[in-house]
Amino acid sequence: MHTRNPYRRTAARRASHVERLEIRQLLSSTLQVGPAGPYHTIQSAVNAAHKNDTILVSPGTYVEQVVVPASLTGLEIQSKNGPGSTIIQAPATLTGTNAIVTDLADKFEIDGFTIQGPANGISAGLLVTGGASKVEIDNNQILHIHDAPKSGNQSGYGIEVMGGASAQINGDTIADYQKNGIEVRDAGTTAAISGVTVTGDGPTAVNTQNGIVFFNGAGGSVSGSTVSKNQTLLPFESGGILAFNASQVSIYDNVAFNNDGNIILDGPSRAAGPSQAPNGFPTGSVVDGNETYGATFDGIALFDGVNAATIKDNYSHDNGYDGLLIDNTSTGNRIDSNVLIHNNRSNVGAWDLEDDTFGQSNTIMGDGGTANFYKNDVFGTTNTSLRSKFA
Repeated sequence: MHTRNPYRRTAARRASHVERLEIRQLLSSTLQVGPAGPYHTIQSAVNAAHKNDTILVSPGTYVEQVVVPASLTGLEIQSKNGPGSTIIQAPATLTGTNAIVTDLADKFEIDGFTIQGPANGISAGLLVTGGASKVEIDNNQILHIHDAPKSGNQSGYGIEVMGGASAQINGDTIADYQKNGIEVRDAGTTAAISGVTVTGDGPTAVNTQNGIVFFNGAGGSVSGSTVSKNQTLLPFESGGILAFNASQVSIYDNVAFNNDGNIILDGPSRAAGPSQAPNGFPTGSVVDGNETYGATFDGIALFDGVNAATIKDNYSHDNGYDGLLIDNTSTGNRIDSNVLIHNNRSNVGAWDLEDDTFGQSNTIMGDGGTANFYKNDVFGTTNTSLRSKFA
């Protein structure tokens, strides 16, 4: 009579479990970078990494460019002690994309570094491109992204997201850039930006800086952020938060101050599909719950055919020209529950509200004879009329 060995089955199960655990460990590991090794540069660790690995970086200054290839899905690069002690410094001579850090991979995350220039020909502190998706850029300082010395070249972005990529940008500080603090560009490219601080140089004749830019069909959102001091002495206008010929952009709960124009929508900025929701309200870009003050020109401005946007619950005060400016090509926008007071600080004949459009008066929507729709707005000292300045 054969007697079954009860331990044989248990041993087989244990062996199977150990095998699965080994496979799991191979799928994800942590690589250490620092003076004590085993990796002394971030790029050498990237070269040795596999999908879903974590690269943990000790304090120090790492003079290098870092390129994350498309094959490394899920790679995380984290500092041990945060941006105050862990620096990725641009080398004197740049190659490839001319960015300090370039990501081509999906689900890449970089957290807790100072990424800084300067370097001649620099394109960006951090570049996300190649259609990389679900990228996270968190809690970094991105500084001195400019030529040496700073020039009028139309490059030098703190963060650039392009080519159909998508990114979440959270809690970063960006300052001393040559052109734009954050640029999101190209159709199909999106970025959700929150809790960032973007600070320009103040009035400068070197370049026309902008804080956060959505451009050329890109879309996304900016929330809970502070954008300031994007001002130029050149014959142009710098923007704090700028959507220029963008897709749909949501700009909400930010503070924008001491920019030439604090918040600017320029050109059609809406998602594909009908421009009106079933309730009759616009379905384009949204500017909601922001505070804007100290602009050289306008607190909030709509230029060059903005249509179906919602401008709601903003507090626009103490700006040089208008609290809210709508040019004569921007129609069908909803202007709701804004407080516009104490503007025209430059004494140039501007208003709290300037709407240069004309339309048939609608008593339900309260458009006051303009081609836009008003409800529950408050105007203060310099213009108490709802009508266009020419009405």
